[in-house]
Amino acid sequence: QEGDVVAPNFASSSGSGSGSGWWDEPVASASSSYDEGPDGVQQWGVTDWPKRVPRRCSWRWRGALTDYCVIEPEQPRDDAPALVLVHGFGAFGDQWRFNLGPLAAAGYRVYTPTLPGFGRSEKAALQYSQNAWRDFIRDFLVCVVGEPAIVAGNSIGGFIAASAAADYPSLVAGLVLINSAGGVSHTDFVHLGL
Repeated sequence: QEGDVVAPNFASSSGSGSGSGWWDEPVASASSSYDEGPDGVQQWGVTDWPKRVPRRCSWRWRGALTDYCVIEPEQPRDDAPALVLVHGFGAFGDQWRFNLGPLAAAGYRVYTPTLPGFGRSEKAALQYSQNAWRDFIRDFLVCVVGEPAIVAGNSIGGFIAASAAADYPSLVAGLVLINSAGGVSHTDFVHLGL
C-alpha cells in the first residue's frame, strides 16, 4: 500500500540467500514516491519512520543523486555525536550494514553515505579525486547530518575521513580509521604533509 514501510529482516545473518537475510531486501523502502526538498535531500512519503530501522535516502550533490542510509536510535545517548561511516574503494554504504543495528542499539544516530561514483550513487560527470570525495563528506556533514560527527573510514574511506578531519576540523568531532589506505595520488601525501 501507499506509504507502507518495509523493514529489513535482521533475523538471519548467515548470508545463505533466498530470503534468509536482509541482503535479500532493501535496507528500507517506502512504496510511495519521494520529493526532493529544497536542501537536496530526498524525503520519502513516510513521516513517522520507526526507530532502529535503517532508512535508505538520497541526497543531490553537485547535480547528482547520492545514496545513503541512516538509522536513528530508540534511546539516544546524551550528547552523543552522530556517526558517519565512510566505505572503502570498490564498496558502497551498505558495507556497514551489520554495524548499523548494534551502533543504533548503543544510542548513536548512524549515517552510511555512498561516495559519488560508487554503488547506488549516480556516476556524475566530475573529476573523481580525494579532494572531491573529501568535499562530499564535508557537504554531507553540513547539509545532511547538520552537526559535527565522528567520522569513521575503511580503506580509502579512512584516507578521505582523515582528509576531511584535517581540512575541516570544526565538522569532525572524532576520527576512526579502520585498515586505512593511503592517498589517491602523490599530491595527496604532500597535502597532508607526509
